[in-house]
Amino acid sequence: MPLLSVVIPFGLSKERSYIEERVLQKAKFFQSDENMEFIFVEGYSSLKNNLKQIIENSGHIYLKDDDQKDYFSQGKCRNLGAVYANSKVIMFLDVDCYISLLSLEKILNLIKVKNIAQNINELLVLPVVYLSQSGSEKIYKEDKYLWDEIIKHDLITGKRKLIKYFSLISSSIIVNRYKFLVLGGNNHNFIGHSYEDHDFFARLLFYTTNFSNTPKALCYDEGTWNIRKFKGFRAWFSLLGYEMSFHGIYMYHFYHEE
Repeated sequence: MPLLSVVIPFGLSKERSYIEERVLQKAKFFQSDENMEFIFVEGYSSLKNNLKQIIENSGHIYLKDDDQKDYFSQGKCRNLGAVYANSKVIMFLDVDCYISLLSLEKILNLIKVKNIAQNINELLVLPVVYLSQSGSEKIYKEDKYLWDEIIKHDLITGKRKLIKYFSLISSSIIVNRYKFLVLGGNNHNFIGHSYEDHDFFARLLFYTTNFSNTPKALCYDEGTWNIRKFKGFRAWFSLLGYEMSFHGIYMYHFYHEE
C-alpha cells in the first residue's frame, strides 16, 4: 500500500487548450511507485483525447467521471479519486500547479512523522505561489532542479520578479482518506472551479482543529489572499499554511488567462 495517493482532476476544452499539455507534463514527470500513486481523474471534457492511454502507459491510474455530462466539477473529480485511492492518505493537486519531487519526499516524511494514516485529525496544507505570466515563462528556462530555490528566493527577498501573489492556503491538502470521506468530501453542488474547496476546508477545520485565537466574522470574505486583517474565513484558513511554509514546502501555480 502506498503512503500517499495524489489525485489530479482535469477536464479539457478548446477555451483552455493548455490543460492537455499540463496533464501530459505531470504524467511524464511523476512516477507512481510503492510510496506514492498518482490518480488522474477526468471530469467533463469537450475535447476528445487519448490521455487515458498515455497516463496508464506512464504507470499511473486513470479514472473517468462519466456522470459529468454538461459541465466540469473539480469537486466530483476529487471525490472519485479519493474513493478509488489505495493509500490511507490523500493529496489533491490541481493541473495548473507544480510541486517538486523534493517537496513530495518531504511530504512523505511528514506523513510518517505525524502518522496521518492513523491519526485521522492530522492534516497538512500547501501554501501556493502564483507566478505571473512573465514569471511562468522565465522559470521554464531555468534548470527544474533549481525551481524551488529560485521561486522561494524571489518570495522571501520580496523582489517579486516572478510572483503575482502568494497565499498561505491552497486546495492542495494532505488528509486522512477516511476523514475526507466521512466528512462527505467536496459538495457536488459546486460547478467548475468555485468555492468547493473552501466549503470542505471549513468542515474539516471545525472537526479537526482548535485555535487559541480565531478570526472574527468567519463568514466575511476579504476577496483576496493578501490578508490584511485577522478577519474572515480566509484568515482562518491561512493559519494552517504556516506549518508547511516553515518546512519550506511550497506549490507553484503557473499562469493562465482567467
